[in-house]
Amino acid sequence: MFGLCNEDYSAPDIRFSMSYTYPVDQTGRSINAASPSSKIGIQARMSFLREGIQYKARSISCRSPQTGQITTQSCEKEIVGNKEFYVTTTFNESSMTFAGGAGTYSTDTEAFQYDYLVKPGINLIDIVGEAKIDYTQTKYCDGPSCYEITREITKGDTLTMTLYGVTIEHEPLKPVVINEQGFLKDDYQIAYQILPLEYHAGSAYLIVSENTGTLDAPLLEPMRYIETETSSTPTAPATGTLARGFKFEPNKKYVIETVLNPGTGHEIKSDIIPLTLVCAELDADLNNDQQITEDDDPMETIGLGLVVPLNLDDDDGDGVVDNIDGYDADGKAGNEDDLIADTNDSTINVFDDDLVPIKLTGLPTTLTEGKVVLEVIQGQEQIRVWTDFEKDKSSVLFHPRNDAPNPKKEWVLGEDIANISELPKMLFIEGLQIAETDEDNVILVT
Repeated sequence: MFGLCNEDYSAPDIRFSMSYTYPVDQTGRSINAASPSSKIGIQARMSFLREGIQYKARSISCRSPQTGQITTQSCEKEIVGNKEFYVTTTFNESSMTFAGGAGTYSTDTEAFQYDYLVKPGINLIDIVGEAKIDYTQTKYCDGPSCYEITREITKGDTLTMTLYGVTIEHEPLKPVVINEQGFLKDDYQIAYQILPLEYHAGSAYLIVSENTGTLDAPLLEPMRYIETETSSTPTAPATGTLARGFKFEPNKKYVIETVLNPGTGHEIKSDIIPLTLVCAELDADLNNDQQITEDDDPMETIGLGLVVPLNLDDDDGDGVVDNIDGYDADGKAGNEDDLIADTNDSTINVFDDDLVPIKLTGLPTTLTEGKVVLEVIQGQEQIRVWTDFEKDKSSVLFHPRNDAPNPKKEWVLGEDIANISELPKMLFIEGLQIAETDEDNVILVT
């Protein structure tokens, strides 16, 4: 029991105490984490809780160590505790180390301070403190009368403080699919791990910025701060989401970074990661105004789709129905189905007026890596795709074949074409077979 309150003649009590404190941000939240290789200023404090003194008179029975005889010794001024307590931080000597490094005493805070270099992961910091202070008490049975004696006592303790050296590791980012106006076509989720997993941040934000510099020398112009999750597990990474409709400028450069505890002075930032914007979009005259514009976009979700007529006429009058004309359907060179041409001059191609144009947009035009795929995933036997109104064998992009149940065309950037700007700007759809039901409609995707 501190103070020995049930005794009238107890010596003044004295207790040693030691504690540490974390720095705090402007909101009062403790800062217990930083990026590895950065420093956090930590501090610890030592004190003694001392009992005040009073003097009392009493008689003490003393036994002689030589003879064993018991005598009575009167003490007029014995030092005893007065049950009033105070804290002191005034010592004869004191020292403190933090993970083996010597702390510096501050008279302003009456605490030892230390700039700790944070290591990756969980940092367990042993804080070892020691202080020396004078203690005066009454000495009995050591002479003819009692007397006061002052001695220096040493007290100390060891505490363990926990700091976190935190890193943020993003999972590989997929291309960001936008439409030709730069709007995000679907929600885009960005996942990351906060390591070590034991750490929970006070706040977390995903920052989307335009980068007018380079990755090595970025010049960032933040455009959006998105609040994200503050912790992660091995099976559930933290995530942030760019919502569908988020607006980008298609030919500008964008980056993302995740920041933990922004505004605290100990922000933890991820690497700057570039976003790869891609657009491979098919557009058509869905509102039947004889042009392909943004006005057709609403019809992509509320309309019936693109109507392609069956190509059963004979535009060049060569006796070959147009839907098998213009690409050497029979495999025999030199006859009428090799191309659609003027019957009076075979060097003049005839436009097939039943082909329906569609617009293929690829962004960014400078993209040189990846692959663009155009594929019919339903109704492949009903259409043929051309790259030109002037049909000939070289302009057939793909058409139904027994050995290719899902016709498709792939362009490997950097191999088949140098970059997206070399994609064909227009494609032309030819109707070969009628769709009997809605479920039989053609689905052409990029």
